[in-house]
Amino acid sequence: MISHLTRASVRRLVALTPHGARSELRATLVQPELAGPLPSEELERHFAEYVLDPWGRPILASTEPDRIWLARSQIMRMTGPACGVPLGDDLAAIIAAPRFVAHDRLTETLQRARFAPRADDAIAAAVARLSADGALAAITALATNPGPDEALLHLALLQAGLALAWRPELADQLVEHVDALLGLLDRTSPQPLLAAVARSLGPIAATSARVREAVLVRLRAARQRIEGRRTGGSFLDELTALDRTRTMPDEDYFMTLPDRQVAAAAAEILGRSAERLGRDAFVALRMTVLDGELGDALLPSFIDGLIAAAAVEPLSELVAQLLASTDEETRSLGLHVAAQVPLDECGERYGECLGDRRASIRGHAVLAIALLEAERAVPHLLARLDDPAPEVCARASRALVDFGQTEFLAERQMPGELAVGKTRERTAAVRAALTPMTIDVAGVLLAQVAGQAELVADPRESPLLEALAFALRGSPEGLQIATAFVREIPEALPIVALALSELDDTTPLLIDATARAELAAVLDPIIASGGEPGMIALELLARFSLGDREMIDRIVAAAAAEDGYAQHLLAALAHVRVRSESAATLLARWLDDREYLPASLLAAGVAGVAVPVEHRLWPEVRELLALGTHAATAAYTALANRHRISGKM
Repeated sequence: MISHLTRASVRRLVALTPHGARSELRATLVQPELAGPLPSEELERHFAEYVLDPWGRPILASTEPDRIWLARSQIMRMTGPACGVPLGDDLAAIIAAPRFVAHDRLTETLQRARFAPRADDAIAAAVARLSADGALAAITALATNPGPDEALLHLALLQAGLALAWRPELADQLVEHVDALLGLLDRTSPQPLLAAVARSLGPIAATSARVREAVLVRLRAARQRIEGRRTGGSFLDELTALDRTRTMPDEDYFMTLPDRQVAAAAAEILGRSAERLGRDAFVALRMTVLDGELGDALLPSFIDGLIAAAAVEPLSELVAQLLASTDEETRSLGLHVAAQVPLDECGERYGECLGDRRASIRGHAVLAIALLEAERAVPHLLARLDDPAPEVCARASRALVDFGQTEFLAERQMPGELAVGKTRERTAAVRAALTPMTIDVAGVLLAQVAGQAELVADPRESPLLEALAFALRGSPEGLQIATAFVREIPEALPIVALALSELDDTTPLLIDATARAELAAVLDPIIASGGEPGMIALELLARFSLGDREMIDRIVAAAAAEDGYAQHLLAALAHVRVRSESAATLLARWLDDREYLPASLLAAGVAGVAVPVEHRLWPEVRELLALGTHAATAAYTALANRHRISGKM
């Protein structure tokens, strides 16, 4: 009998619940069979510390009970041998929420930490537990108590907006705040600000025709500016526009990029609003959003909104149309959508895609099937353990682990050196999902990823790299094997570095002091030798050096000894997350010089976690807001992180 108390079932349950409406899942999520073997008080404490952590760190298991909990919890995913993160930050906030409310008010502890990296979800989850009067008072206080650099960053307004998105029935009583959010849906707003506005306004638009119409007005205005770019008021104007000398390729596109970003944010909001619309109203909305020459460009944002709203019916219709095509790009798009929200009506089509001759399509189909009910998904996944392509085997194996079907993986034993076809490669791909890791499995995976790296543009997109990453990070044995690879096969360093870094870059990686010391003993001589290998080794060691001030000095020294390698140096500084004068001095090399703007933008992003909060470089970062959309994105993110991510431990 297949259990439904699995990580896969949690992912399915969450994906079927619209963002902002997941508070009702708490009673299910805290059950020991899903949450793991911890008392509820301890569970709430862990998640409260997680969502209010000023560094944005994962949860580290420092005791044996915590390690057992992490290993057994179905609402966590491991990011290292003894650390992990929840399947969603909003889930952590929902579970921790009782600690953030007292006497129908937000606690002082929560309000003091209100601008921590994940605190917006914590505040929204807490507001969801208040009475209507308590929620109105809390949201009003959030919006009217300005955050740091509020006129530019709007952190307080965005926080109030997200809380209101979790209580959209109150929007008519907070019209002033809703209108302030609508005012940010403007071409002068950087992309991260627009993304945050879309996250807030989507659920509100689902309940308010007034807000939907206001968003449509902004969409029409942006569309007119974009689609009229080359259209003059007369035939002569049109000829003049077409004949005009352009100073850069695709100048029209870049000149209209701010409007395109507004249009995309509006499309996402309107997609999110589909949650409560009837079919006729939805069809009318879809035709309006996707009308004209801009329609194809807005489709991905509209789909993102539908996914956030868990709009199963319209997504099922769309995916069925996409999967009916035999074109690889079209099918891949359909399966990409299907891998984010369960679409049971399309299950048979997923099965058909598993028979596609192209391994990439079969691999995408595995991700879609993993969101179906266990009884339908598991048989398909078991069959894919014998897929001709190791990358498909790897994805099926990871999905089966989430369904709790590890015994079928353990049955596969690594064959001897003289194996038929790709038996060794497929078996290694299957066993990569198991812990503890063994060197024969990791070695075969390493060889496959290295071989692919010479053939593909970006090996980071390979399912085999995902498998190798899990194999090396998933257990203490895996980290020891990674260290041995670098020591015994120096040319393997770039692949090992990719695997150990194959994670959302905003989440630090934590390992214990002993494991780090073993890794450092191997990497230190490579760092000392300099050159590209030295820089790769430096960046890799920095990945495991959160808060290490001595590491900042090593990065600065390496920069003084080497020319170039800006990307490695900047990434290393970002991983350490220590605000220091020496880090700022190094970043000034790029922030004071606009000759090579891409490096300046990278440096600005790192400044958000490395430059002291009060420093002469911040005006330099602020100036980037006026240098185009990409520069504004980097500058806004840095300025927000300046106040959100701590540089103290």
